[in-house]
Amino acid sequence: MIMSIGLRHTLPWTALVDICQAINILYNRRIIPDTKYLLQKFFPSHIDKATYHLYCQECREYLGERRPDIQEIECVCGYKLIVNKIDSYFIEFDMAEQLRTLFKNNSLAESLKSRFNREEADDNTLRDIFDGVTYKKYVSSGLLDDWRNISCTFNTDGCKHAKSSKLAVWPIYFRINELPEKMRGKHILMAGLWVDKTEPDMNLFLKPFVDQCNSLTSKGFNWVLNGEKITRYFGCTLCYHPARLVMNTRKYPILDSVPHPRTDESIKKEMIESLTRSNEDEKRGVLKPSVLMNIKNFDLVAGMPPDYMHSCLLGVTRQFTEMILTGTKGKYYVGSPAKMSLINERLLNIKPPSVIHRKPRSLKEFKLWKATEWRSWLLFYSLPCLEGILPHKYIKHWSLLVSAMEILLKAAITRNELQDAREVLVKFVEKYQKLYGVYEMKYNIHLLLHLSDSVQNWGPLWTQNTFDFENQNRILLQFKHSSRRIATQIANRILSFQNLNVFSESVHVSLRVQSFCQSLHKKQLRWYCRLDDHVLVGNRKSYILTDEEKKCLNMPIKSCDFFSRMIVNRIRYSTKAYCDQYCTKIDDSVVLLHNNQIGMISRILEVQADNKDVNTIILLSQMKLKENSPSLSQVSHINQCELTDRLIACTPKDLNHPCVSIPTEKAHYVATIPRGALMDS
Repeated sequence: MIMSIGLRHTLPWTALVDICQAINILYNRRIIPDTKYLLQKFFPSHIDKATYHLYCQECREYLGERRPDIQEIECVCGYKLIVNKIDSYFIEFDMAEQLRTLFKNNSLAESLKSRFNREEADDNTLRDIFDGVTYKKYVSSGLLDDWRNISCTFNTDGCKHAKSSKLAVWPIYFRINELPEKMRGKHILMAGLWVDKTEPDMNLFLKPFVDQCNSLTSKGFNWVLNGEKITRYFGCTLCYHPARLVMNTRKYPILDSVPHPRTDESIKKEMIESLTRSNEDEKRGVLKPSVLMNIKNFDLVAGMPPDYMHSCLLGVTRQFTEMILTGTKGKYYVGSPAKMSLINERLLNIKPPSVIHRKPRSLKEFKLWKATEWRSWLLFYSLPCLEGILPHKYIKHWSLLVSAMEILLKAAITRNELQDAREVLVKFVEKYQKLYGVYEMKYNIHLLLHLSDSVQNWGPLWTQNTFDFENQNRILLQFKHSSRRIATQIANRILSFQNLNVFSESVHVSLRVQSFCQSLHKKQLRWYCRLDDHVLVGNRKSYILTDEEKKCLNMPIKSCDFFSRMIVNRIRYSTKAYCDQYCTKIDDSVVLLHNNQIGMISRILEVQADNKDVNTIILLSQMKLKENSPSLSQVSHINQCELTDRLIACTPKDLNHPCVSIPTEKAHYVATIPRGALMDS
């Protein structure tokens, strides 16, 4: 329990030890371990199995592994390192040991079989990473046809404790693809850690990692490739689209013909040839060989899909928004005080459901927006907020991207839908150049052309995004409590806390204790009634049905109780009256049913029939869809609606998910939420 509290609040070891000692003092005897040494015996970090790799601070030359018998090393550049007094090292963690520890949890190990028991799997629909063309190749080849064989998605990216901080932390994470989708983000492991004021040399940093991967014969990773930066002539790692110099910056204008795609064979060949070529054009975007080319069963092209969080949300969406708000000379400019005021009024009037964690912020703060805020702006808010303000041809063009991204983030994507999204993205990129000029054809615009291939290879975009890794970075930074030996400090604590996942199976832990530990990471309910597949929340109140409600239920009722809220499949729903009275920033009352009807929750009832059966019934006021304006005619998930007097009765099993209610001064829109925008997916 104490370790769970430490994980929840990222407490330092000294705080954990103090808590343990306080408990022992209360009992006047040692009933639990109360030293750091004893705690780490129960929750070993295995930091002793980590390898410390030294490098020169001056020239970044690799100097070998750190050993206790070596106190001083002199680099070929003449720089001398005092081994015990410098932080010029990075840490390699034992991946096999972490996997063994993880799968000591029998339920986790058994869950690896779930991919072979998916009821909804079919060849025409992409529902998960297992449905992707590239993943299926590894199954048919025998690499992944056994449940005991696993593949991983890898990620490395720098993070800082604050923007002003000079020190950056670069972890290498790996996530197991074969775990059930809801469990993948909860069990992210760490393969390496670099802490320095400058970015790591990726060939140096990734070399030990590659060696471990080869020994484990893993496959299915997202990587950092040793290609040229996007300021180079051939900067795209997926095709041979040449960049063009426009006002001294590299752009990616539309070509008359489709550029040839890169392949694993071609990029490896160019890596070797780059050693003997001095001309940039001849190198075709490859600066030098990458250590990643040595990984077995890893495709340097298909295995490195573009990350839509960075390319589309933090890239294209932010670029477009900044352009229309600040481009004073463009016909698309909407940043004048009057227009900005109206857009902000619409935006801040939106009360999204609680499954969208970040609530709307003013466009005046757009430079501070996070990726999830850009996702909500792209998918839900931008079109209704810009309707009638951004000129028609610009908003209609923008709706192409909104439509395509909604498709690629669905829970299930048919082959026909994927082809539709591909064609829409091509149309969007072509028109982008015509509307905004060659200067705005940045690399992220070009990457949109590769998103459909990524989905074809690996499944819907939410299966391959980096939101989980970004969240892990946030947790990682909270484990820094001292300015000395930061890498060791972070690693020791993260690896120790990983053992919490298996501790309950290695010793007897009561259900009460398990429940408490789980509750630390969940918001607690004060008043609730837990049923088989849902939870009724709030005070139970006796309720007398109106004649209209009795007619809608169409069943003899013995008694009826009223609740204001409920939770189904970890998603919260509320009545409209409750949202209006108590919720200033969220609205969980508008829902989509599995039969595609949309309604607003007016009552959540627990009714007992004459035959003594007790059922939960939800009464909805039906929302009638109206014809969209021409600007929104190309999107299917945002519709103009009006509330009707017709009541609909449904059960919790009929609920699909909440919707985003978007009222404006002229119309009321309702947006359905694709799977990839629920929670922090």
